[in-house]
Amino acid sequence: VHFSRARLDPRSALFAGTMMATSLGFMVLARAAIADALLNLWLCLAMFDIWRWIESPGRPALLRVYLWMALGVLTKGPVAILVPAGASLLWFGFARDLRTWTRCVFDPLGIAVLVSVAGPWYLAQFSREGMAFIDGFFVRHNLDRFSSPMEGHSGGFLYYVPVVALAVLPYTGLLPRTLHGFRGAWQDRLDRFLWCWFLFVFGFFSLSGTKLPHYALLGATPLVLLMARHRSGVRSRVAWSTGPTLLWCALLLVPSMIEPVQEQIQDPHFADLLSAGSRSFGTGFRVAAIVGLASSLALPAIFRREPWKGAIGTGLITAALLATIVVPSFGDLLQGPVRRAALRARDLGEPAVRYGLDTPSVSVYRRSITRARPPEPGELVLTQAARLDELRAQPGASFDVLFEERGIVLARRFR
Repeated sequence: VHFSRARLDPRSALFAGTMMATSLGFMVLARAAIADALLNLWLCLAMFDIWRWIESPGRPALLRVYLWMALGVLTKGPVAILVPAGASLLWFGFARDLRTWTRCVFDPLGIAVLVSVAGPWYLAQFSREGMAFIDGFFVRHNLDRFSSPMEGHSGGFLYYVPVVALAVLPYTGLLPRTLHGFRGAWQDRLDRFLWCWFLFVFGFFSLSGTKLPHYALLGATPLVLLMARHRSGVRSRVAWSTGPTLLWCALLLVPSMIEPVQEQIQDPHFADLLSAGSRSFGTGFRVAAIVGLASSLALPAIFRREPWKGAIGTGLITAALLATIVVPSFGDLLQGPVRRAALRARDLGEPAVRYGLDTPSVSVYRRSITRARPPEPGELVLTQAARLDELRAQPGASFDVLFEERGIVLARRFR
């Protein structure tokens, strides 16, 4: 809001801030047990200071860029350097001033800031793990992740087109107008900078072998600013209401779709998780969907002259319903048993691991790192019911089941 208020206008800043706080993608990202929300903060701060440097070249802004990148490198790795460097390269390239870009990228004092902040942790990890750290972190989780799909997370080049449309819900109706104004907006320096930021992230991750939805959100901030800046060109109430209307109509159908989907799923683990669909998506869920649908249709009609104000109201109502009812309902369906098992393990206060359960959120619920490996005698293990049978088949292994719900098991290994 502070950045856009100084460069756009107060109303655009208000609208951009509301979009960031209430868009579906950012709401999910803020609640996910991943580091990408914090990474997005450092990337935004770095990109904003790059623009401040473009407006008024000076040492403080440039050194802050290196500081934000260093904190991003500590958070998620080299991508925190790649995005600011790549996006700014596009901007300076179109400005035909690559010499300035090169001078900034290889600034000795800036590099010293980056190394002094991020270097000690990387040095400590290398001293502790040796080449295994290089191979695991830099090669497997960076180079290999880009060159080929990892853990089955693949997709075509257009994978992120629907992802972006869903991420900016309930404001998706603004996208066509924003994209239509691309050529004219390219003549404006700030618009060009925002487009370079968005297009670099979109293009880079579209080329990546591994594709995950939250990668697109690293470039969604400039798109939100562009949408806020050009919102006045959208007068149609249909455009403003289409996104949230489709969202709530789809959510109204969810309770009736659980059973047919469950019958088609081959994985017994996910079938067990979906077995509580009628409980998770009860009357409260349906009422929330109806209220959301009504607001998405009514508010744009009430604010006919300035429909963006109605969109703010729709966004706030949508965000409130999503945060208090919809997301918790999905969370209970997909993560409820895992969460309750992890909380039980935390209350017991004993060493615990997870086996055959790819849910890093266990560590968040337990408030302690829960490594993925077979349990040793005396340890707790969070696993799937079918995987517990595998552990029991080991010679001499004995387990006591402490918690079991919808295929999720917490057990203690005796020997």
